Amino acid sequence: MYKRVIDSIIIILFALCIAGCKNVGKEKEKLTPANAALVTYDYLYELAKNEGLPENTYIYSIEDMVSVTEYKGMAEYAPESISVSEEELNQLVEACYASYAVRNTVTEGKVKENDTISIDLVGTMNGDPIEEGLIDYEYTLNGDLIDELDDRLVGVKIGETFTIPCHFDENYANVEYAGKDVEFSIKVNYVIDYTYPELDAEFFEKMAADNGVSGSYTDEDSFRNYKYKTLLEEKRNSYLKEVTNEAWNKVISNTEVTQIPQWDYDSAYSQVMDMCESRYSASESTYAGVNEYLHANGYEKTAQEMAAEGADKYVKEKLAVIYIAKKEKLTVTDEEYEACVMEYAKQYKYDDADTFLKALGDSKSIFITERYYEILYKKVQALIIERIA
Repeated sequence: MYKRVIDSIIIILFALCIAGCKNVGKEKEKLTPANAALVTYDYLYELAKNEGLPENTYIYSIEDMVSVTEYKGMAEYAPESISVSEEELNQLVEACYASYAVRNTVTEGKVKENDTISIDLVGTMNGDPIEEGLIDYEYTLNGDLIDELDDRLVGVKIGETFTIPCHFDENYANVEYAGKDVEFSIKVNYVIDYTYPELDAEFFEKMAADNGVSGSYTDEDSFRNYKYKTLLEEKRNSYLKEVTNEAWNKVISNTEVTQIPQWDYDSAYSQVMDMCESRYSASESTYAGVNEYLHANGYEKTAQEMAAEGADKYVKEKLAVIYIAKKEKLTVTDEEYEACVMEYAKQYKYDDADTFLKALGDSKSIFITERYYEILYKKVQALIIERIA
Protein backbone atom coordinates (compact mmCIF):
# COMPACT_ATOMS: atom_id res chain seq x y z
CA MET A 1 0.00 0.00 0.00
CA TYR A 2 2.63 2.47 1.08
CA LYS A 3 4.86 1.39 -1.77
CA ARG A 4 2.15 2.13 -4.35
CA VAL A 5 1.62 5.61 -2.87
CA ILE A 6 5.35 6.35 -2.86
CA ASP A 7 5.69 5.07 -6.42
CA SER A 8 2.83 7.37 -7.51
CA ILE A 9 4.46 10.41 -5.86
CA ILE A 10 7.78 9.61 -7.54
CA ILE A 11 6.07 9.35 -10.94
CA ILE A 12 4.30 12.72 -10.42
CA LEU A 13 7.51 14.44 -9.30
CA PHE A 14 9.40 12.95 -12.22
CA ALA A 15 6.73 14.22 -14.63
CA LEU A 16 6.88 17.70 -13.09
CA CYS A 17 10.65 17.66 -13.26
CA ILE A 18 10.58 16.74 -16.95
CA ALA A 19 8.02 19.45 -17.62
CA GLY A 20 10.13 21.95 -15.72
CA CYS A 21 13.24 20.98 -17.61
CA LYS A 22 11.40 21.42 -20.89
CA ASN A 23 10.26 24.92 -19.92
CA VAL A 24 13.74 25.94 -18.86
CA GLY A 25 15.26 24.63 -22.04
CA LYS A 26 12.65 26.30 -24.33
CA GLU A 27 13.88 29.61 -25.75
CA LYS A 28 11.45 32.51 -25.24
CA GLU A 29 9.82 33.65 -28.48
CA LYS A 30 11.59 36.72 -29.82
CA LEU A 31 9.48 39.88 -29.74
CA THR A 32 8.93 41.35 -33.22
CA PRO A 33 6.56 43.97 -34.63
CA ALA A 34 4.45 41.12 -35.99
CA ASN A 35 3.78 39.44 -32.63
CA ALA A 36 3.87 42.49 -30.33
CA ALA A 37 0.70 43.75 -28.67
CA LEU A 38 1.78 47.31 -29.44
CA VAL A 39 4.36 48.85 -31.77
CA THR A 40 5.46 52.39 -31.01
CA TYR A 41 8.38 54.79 -30.77
CA ASP A 42 10.72 55.18 -27.83
CA TYR A 43 9.76 58.75 -26.93
CA LEU A 44 6.02 58.10 -27.10
CA TYR A 45 6.49 55.02 -24.95
CA GLU A 46 8.59 56.94 -22.43
CA LEU A 47 5.85 59.56 -22.04
CA ALA A 48 2.89 57.15 -22.00
CA LYS A 49 4.32 54.11 -20.19
CA ASN A 50 2.46 54.87 -16.96
CA GLU A 51 -0.90 54.62 -18.75
CA GLY A 52 -0.90 50.82 -18.63
CA LEU A 53 0.76 49.97 -21.94
CA PRO A 54 1.32 46.23 -22.54
CA GLU A 55 4.61 44.64 -21.53
CA ASN A 56 5.13 43.02 -24.92
CA THR A 57 5.49 46.37 -26.70
CA TYR A 58 7.92 46.61 -29.60
CA ILE A 59 9.76 49.93 -29.33
CA TYR A 60 11.62 51.61 -32.17
CA SER A 61 14.29 54.21 -31.59
CA ILE A 62 13.16 57.35 -33.42
CA GLU A 63 16.76 58.26 -34.31
CA ASP A 64 17.07 54.95 -36.20
CA MET A 65 14.11 55.88 -38.39
CA VAL A 66 14.48 59.54 -39.20
CA SER A 67 16.68 62.60 -39.02
CA VAL A 68 15.65 66.26 -39.30
CA THR A 69 18.60 68.34 -40.42
CA GLU A 70 17.05 71.76 -39.83
CA TYR A 71 14.05 72.94 -37.82
CA LYS A 72 15.43 75.78 -35.69
CA GLY A 73 16.34 78.41 -38.28
CA MET A 74 12.97 80.04 -38.89
CA ALA A 75 13.98 83.70 -38.68
CA GLU A 76 13.47 84.12 -42.42
CA TYR A 77 9.72 83.82 -41.86
CA ALA A 78 9.56 86.49 -39.15
CA PRO A 79 7.29 89.41 -40.09
CA GLU A 80 9.09 92.62 -40.98
CA SER A 81 6.24 94.88 -39.93
CA ILE A 82 2.59 94.33 -39.09
CA SER A 83 0.49 97.43 -38.52
CA VAL A 84 -3.08 98.71 -38.47
CA SER A 85 -3.86 101.79 -40.55
CA GLU A 86 -6.18 104.56 -39.40
CA GLU A 87 -8.58 103.65 -42.20
CA GLU A 88 -8.72 99.99 -41.11
CA LEU A 89 -9.36 100.98 -37.51
CA ASN A 90 -12.09 103.46 -38.48
CA GLN A 91 -13.86 100.86 -40.61
CA LEU A 92 -13.79 98.35 -37.78
CA VAL A 93 -15.01 100.85 -35.18
CA GLU A 94 -17.83 102.10 -37.43
CA ALA A 95 -18.91 98.53 -38.15
CA CYS A 96 -19.13 97.88 -34.40
CA TYR A 97 -21.25 100.97 -33.87
CA ALA A 98 -23.44 100.08 -36.85
CA SER A 99 -24.25 96.68 -35.35
CA TYR A 100 -26.10 98.54 -32.56
CA ALA A 101 -27.93 100.93 -34.89
CA VAL A 102 -31.74 100.72 -35.08
CA ARG A 103 -33.19 100.39 -38.58
CA ASN A 104 -36.02 102.76 -39.49
CA THR A 105 -38.20 103.08 -42.60
CA VAL A 106 -39.01 106.60 -43.70
CA THR A 107 -42.21 106.86 -45.78
CA GLU A 108 -42.37 110.64 -46.20
CA GLY A 109 -40.05 113.16 -47.78
CA LYS A 110 -37.70 112.96 -50.76
CA VAL A 111 -34.77 110.77 -51.78
CA LYS A 112 -31.36 112.32 -51.10
CA GLU A 113 -27.87 111.51 -52.37
CA ASN A 114 -26.35 108.33 -50.89
CA ASP A 115 -29.71 107.23 -49.44
CA THR A 116 -30.52 103.54 -49.20
CA ILE A 117 -34.00 103.01 -50.54
CA SER A 118 -36.49 100.25 -51.28
CA ILE A 119 -37.75 100.25 -54.86
CA ASP A 120 -40.01 98.28 -57.18
CA LEU A 121 -38.55 98.34 -60.68
CA VAL A 122 -39.85 96.99 -63.99
CA GLY A 123 -37.97 97.49 -67.26
CA THR A 124 -39.55 97.45 -70.72
CA MET A 125 -38.13 97.55 -74.22
CA ASN A 126 -40.52 98.35 -77.03
CA GLY A 127 -43.35 97.77 -74.58
CA ASP A 128 -42.21 94.25 -73.60
CA PRO A 129 -40.86 93.46 -70.09
CA ILE A 130 -37.15 92.67 -69.95
CA GLU A 131 -35.65 90.14 -67.57
CA GLU A 132 -37.29 89.92 -64.15
CA GLY A 133 -38.44 92.97 -62.26
CA LEU A 134 -37.21 93.95 -58.81
CA ILE A 135 -39.66 94.02 -55.92
CA ASP A 136 -38.77 95.70 -52.59
CA TYR A 137 -35.18 95.85 -53.75
CA GLU A 138 -32.83 97.72 -51.41
CA TYR A 139 -30.60 100.01 -53.37
CA THR A 140 -28.01 102.54 -52.29
CA LEU A 141 -27.57 105.48 -54.64
CA ASN A 142 -24.08 104.84 -55.95
CA GLY A 143 -24.59 103.75 -59.54
CA ASP A 144 -24.61 99.98 -58.96
CA LEU A 145 -27.58 99.44 -61.28
CA ILE A 146 -27.47 101.99 -64.08
CA ASP A 147 -25.49 105.24 -64.04
CA GLU A 148 -28.45 107.38 -65.12
CA LEU A 149 -30.70 106.01 -62.40
CA ASP A 150 -29.10 107.79 -59.46
CA ASP A 151 -29.52 111.25 -60.99
CA ARG A 152 -33.22 110.65 -61.60
CA LEU A 153 -33.87 109.21 -58.14
CA VAL A 154 -32.45 112.18 -56.20
CA GLY A 155 -35.36 114.45 -55.23
CA VAL A 156 -38.09 111.91 -56.00
CA LYS A 157 -40.94 111.81 -53.47
CA ILE A 158 -41.17 108.66 -51.38
CA GLY A 159 -44.15 106.58 -52.58
CA GLU A 160 -44.09 108.12 -56.07
CA THR A 161 -44.00 106.00 -59.21
CA PHE A 162 -42.32 107.39 -62.31
CA THR A 163 -40.90 106.26 -65.64
CA ILE A 164 -37.42 107.10 -66.90
CA PRO A 165 -35.70 106.29 -70.17
CA CYS A 166 -32.24 104.72 -69.83
CA HIS A 167 -29.57 103.36 -72.11
CA PHE A 168 -27.74 100.10 -71.46
CA ASP A 169 -23.97 100.39 -71.66
CA GLU A 170 -22.24 98.63 -74.54
CA ASN A 171 -20.54 96.38 -71.97
CA TYR A 172 -23.77 95.37 -70.22
CA ALA A 173 -23.61 91.74 -69.06
CA ASN A 174 -26.67 90.64 -71.05
CA VAL A 175 -25.58 91.03 -74.67
CA GLU A 176 -29.22 90.97 -75.80
CA TYR A 177 -29.74 94.39 -74.20
CA ALA A 178 -26.22 95.85 -74.44
CA GLY A 179 -26.17 99.25 -76.16
CA LYS A 180 -30.00 99.50 -76.35
CA ASP A 181 -32.60 101.91 -74.94
CA VAL A 182 -34.99 100.86 -72.19
CA GLU A 183 -37.70 102.39 -70.01
CA PHE A 184 -37.92 101.75 -66.29
CA SER A 185 -41.04 102.10 -64.18
CA ILE A 186 -39.89 102.76 -60.64
CA LYS A 187 -41.66 103.18 -57.33
CA VAL A 188 -39.77 104.35 -54.25
CA ASN A 189 -41.33 102.44 -51.36
CA TYR A 190 -39.34 103.97 -48.50
CA VAL A 191 -35.96 105.26 -47.41
CA ILE A 192 -33.96 103.18 -44.96
CA ASP A 193 -32.49 105.17 -42.11
CA TYR A 194 -30.58 104.17 -38.98
CA THR A 195 -30.55 105.61 -35.50
CA TYR A 196 -27.12 105.19 -33.95
CA PRO A 197 -26.64 104.81 -30.19
CA GLU A 198 -25.28 107.60 -28.05
CA LEU A 199 -21.61 106.89 -27.41
CA ASP A 200 -21.77 107.19 -23.64
CA ALA A 201 -20.40 105.08 -20.80
CA GLU A 202 -23.57 102.98 -20.63
CA PHE A 203 -23.27 102.04 -24.32
CA PHE A 204 -19.62 101.00 -24.07
CA GLU A 205 -20.33 99.03 -20.89
CA LYS A 206 -23.13 97.13 -22.68
CA MET A 207 -21.01 96.48 -25.79
CA ALA A 208 -18.13 95.15 -23.68
CA ALA A 209 -20.49 92.85 -21.76
CA ASP A 210 -22.12 91.61 -24.98
CA ASN A 211 -18.69 90.66 -26.32
CA GLY A 212 -17.61 88.91 -23.12
CA VAL A 213 -14.92 91.46 -22.28
CA SER A 214 -16.58 93.45 -19.51
CA GLY A 215 -14.44 96.32 -18.26
CA SER A 216 -12.11 96.30 -21.29
CA TYR A 217 -13.29 99.74 -22.40
CA THR A 218 -15.49 102.51 -20.98
CA ASP A 219 -15.39 105.28 -23.58
CA GLU A 220 -14.58 105.88 -27.25
CA ASP A 221 -10.83 106.33 -26.75
CA SER A 222 -10.40 103.14 -24.72
CA PHE A 223 -12.63 101.28 -27.19
CA ARG A 224 -10.54 102.38 -30.17
CA ASN A 225 -7.38 101.39 -28.33
CA TYR A 226 -8.85 97.97 -27.51
CA LYS A 227 -9.93 97.35 -31.13
CA TYR A 228 -6.53 98.49 -32.38
CA LYS A 229 -4.79 95.89 -30.23
CA THR A 230 -7.20 93.09 -31.14
CA LEU A 231 -6.99 93.87 -34.86
CA LEU A 232 -3.21 93.98 -34.69
CA GLU A 233 -3.21 90.60 -32.95
CA GLU A 234 -5.61 89.15 -35.53
CA LYS A 235 -3.40 90.33 -38.39
CA ARG A 236 -0.35 88.93 -36.66
CA ASN A 237 -2.00 85.54 -36.07
CA SER A 238 -3.22 85.44 -39.67
CA TYR A 239 0.31 86.07 -40.91
CA LEU A 240 1.79 83.45 -38.60
CA LYS A 241 -0.78 80.88 -39.72
CA GLU A 242 0.17 81.53 -43.33
CA VAL A 243 3.94 81.36 -42.87
CA THR A 244 3.78 78.48 -40.38
CA ASN A 245 2.65 76.22 -43.22
CA GLU A 246 5.63 77.40 -45.29
CA ALA A 247 8.02 76.90 -42.38
CA TRP A 248 6.62 73.43 -41.62
CA ASN A 249 6.99 72.44 -45.26
CA LYS A 250 10.64 73.46 -44.96
CA VAL A 251 11.01 71.24 -41.89
CA ILE A 252 9.50 68.30 -43.77
CA SER A 253 11.76 68.92 -46.75
CA ASN A 254 14.69 68.70 -44.32
CA THR A 255 13.42 65.38 -42.97
CA GLU A 256 15.03 62.16 -44.14
CA VAL A 257 13.26 58.88 -43.39
CA THR A 258 15.73 56.02 -43.12
CA GLN A 259 13.29 53.31 -42.02
CA ILE A 260 9.58 53.22 -42.85
CA PRO A 261 7.33 52.22 -39.93
CA GLN A 262 5.21 49.72 -41.82
CA TRP A 263 2.42 49.58 -39.22
CA ASP A 264 1.84 53.33 -39.41
CA TYR A 265 2.19 53.37 -43.18
CA ASP A 266 -0.32 50.55 -43.65
CA SER A 267 -2.79 52.23 -41.28
CA ALA A 268 -2.63 55.54 -43.13
CA TYR A 269 -2.83 53.80 -46.50
CA SER A 270 -5.94 51.89 -45.44
CA GLN A 271 -7.66 55.04 -44.18
CA VAL A 272 -7.26 56.81 -47.53
CA MET A 273 -8.40 53.73 -49.43
CA ASP A 274 -11.43 53.35 -47.14
CA MET A 275 -12.32 57.01 -47.71
CA CYS A 276 -12.16 56.60 -51.49
CA GLU A 277 -14.19 53.39 -51.39
CA SER A 278 -16.78 55.01 -49.10
CA ARG A 279 -17.28 57.94 -51.49
CA TYR A 280 -17.60 55.53 -54.38
CA SER A 281 -20.16 53.38 -52.55
CA ALA A 282 -22.17 56.38 -51.35
CA SER A 283 -22.38 57.78 -54.87
CA GLU A 284 -24.29 54.70 -56.07
CA SER A 285 -22.69 55.35 -59.43
CA THR A 286 -22.60 52.99 -62.39
CA TYR A 287 -18.83 53.22 -62.81
CA ALA A 288 -16.96 49.92 -62.92
CA GLY A 289 -14.79 50.73 -59.90
CA VAL A 290 -13.48 53.34 -57.54
CA ASN A 291 -10.75 54.55 -59.91
CA GLU A 292 -13.20 55.07 -62.77
CA TYR A 293 -15.42 57.02 -60.37
CA LEU A 294 -12.50 59.19 -59.19
CA HIS A 295 -11.36 59.89 -62.75
CA ALA A 296 -14.87 60.94 -63.76
CA ASN A 297 -14.91 63.40 -60.84
CA GLY A 298 -11.71 65.14 -61.84
CA TYR A 299 -9.10 63.14 -59.92
CA GLU A 300 -6.03 62.41 -62.01
CA LYS A 301 -4.57 59.79 -59.64
CA THR A 302 -5.89 56.37 -58.73
CA ALA A 303 -7.06 55.58 -55.21
CA GLN A 304 -3.94 53.50 -54.70
CA GLU A 305 -1.68 56.36 -55.78
CA MET A 306 -3.46 58.82 -53.48
CA ALA A 307 -3.29 56.34 -50.59
CA ALA A 308 0.45 55.81 -51.09
CA GLU A 309 1.07 59.55 -51.31
CA GLY A 310 -1.02 60.22 -48.19
CA ALA A 311 0.68 57.45 -46.22
CA ASP A 312 4.15 58.71 -47.17
CA LYS A 313 3.27 62.24 -46.07
CA TYR A 314 1.69 61.09 -42.80
CA VAL A 315 4.62 58.87 -41.83
CA LYS A 316 7.22 61.51 -42.64
CA GLU A 317 5.40 64.16 -40.67
CA LYS A 318 4.81 61.90 -37.68
CA LEU A 319 8.44 60.83 -37.48
CA ALA A 320 9.57 64.46 -37.76
CA VAL A 321 7.24 65.52 -34.92
CA ILE A 322 8.44 62.79 -32.56
CA TYR A 323 12.08 63.43 -33.49
CA ILE A 324 11.80 67.17 -32.76
CA ALA A 325 9.77 66.59 -29.58
CA LYS A 326 12.46 64.23 -28.28
CA LYS A 327 15.31 66.59 -29.20
CA GLU A 328 13.54 69.52 -27.54
CA LYS A 329 12.45 67.42 -24.54
CA LEU A 330 8.81 68.41 -24.99
CA THR A 331 6.57 66.73 -22.42
CA VAL A 332 2.90 65.99 -21.88
CA THR A 333 1.36 66.73 -18.49
CA ASP A 334 -1.24 64.50 -16.87
CA GLU A 335 -3.75 67.33 -17.18
CA GLU A 336 -3.12 67.72 -20.91
CA TYR A 337 -3.48 64.00 -21.56
CA GLU A 338 -6.61 63.63 -19.42
CA ALA A 339 -8.26 66.63 -21.09
CA CYS A 340 -7.47 65.21 -24.53
CA VAL A 341 -8.94 61.80 -23.69
CA MET A 342 -12.02 63.40 -22.17
CA GLU A 343 -12.68 65.28 -25.40
CA TYR A 344 -12.90 61.97 -27.25
CA ALA A 345 -14.99 60.41 -24.48
CA LYS A 346 -17.56 63.21 -24.75
CA GLN A 347 -17.53 62.93 -28.53
CA TYR A 348 -18.59 59.30 -28.20
CA LYS A 349 -21.15 60.08 -25.47
CA TYR A 350 -19.20 58.75 -22.48
CA ASP A 351 -19.43 60.49 -19.11
CA ASP A 352 -15.96 59.51 -17.92
CA ALA A 353 -12.60 58.68 -19.49
CA ASP A 354 -12.07 55.32 -17.71
CA THR A 355 -15.29 53.82 -19.09
CA PHE A 356 -14.44 55.10 -22.55
CA LEU A 357 -10.91 53.66 -22.48
CA LYS A 358 -12.20 50.31 -21.27
CA ALA A 359 -14.68 50.23 -24.15
CA LEU A 360 -11.83 50.57 -26.64
CA GLY A 361 -10.72 47.03 -25.89
CA ASP A 362 -7.63 45.91 -27.79
CA SER A 363 -7.25 49.31 -29.47
CA LYS A 364 -6.82 51.10 -26.14
CA SER A 365 -3.00 51.10 -26.21
CA ILE A 366 -2.85 52.49 -29.74
CA PHE A 367 -5.38 55.16 -28.81
CA ILE A 368 -3.30 56.21 -25.80
CA THR A 369 -0.04 56.60 -27.73
CA GLU A 370 -1.85 58.45 -30.52
CA ARG A 371 -3.21 60.98 -28.00
CA TYR A 372 0.30 61.64 -26.76
CA TYR A 373 1.36 62.12 -30.37
CA GLU A 374 -1.57 64.48 -30.98
CA ILE A 375 -0.50 66.70 -28.08
CA LEU A 376 3.15 66.63 -29.15
CA TYR A 377 2.15 67.61 -32.68
CA LYS A 378 0.46 70.77 -31.38
CA LYS A 379 3.47 71.57 -29.21
CA VAL A 380 5.91 71.16 -32.09
CA GLN A 381 3.74 73.43 -34.23
CA ALA A 382 3.70 75.99 -31.41
CA LEU A 383 7.48 75.70 -31.19
CA ILE A 384 7.80 76.52 -34.90
CA ILE A 385 5.51 79.55 -34.49
CA GLU A 386 7.51 80.71 -31.48
CA ARG A 387 10.71 80.59 -33.49
CA ILE A 388 9.12 82.51 -36.35
CA ALA A 389 7.79 85.19 -34.00
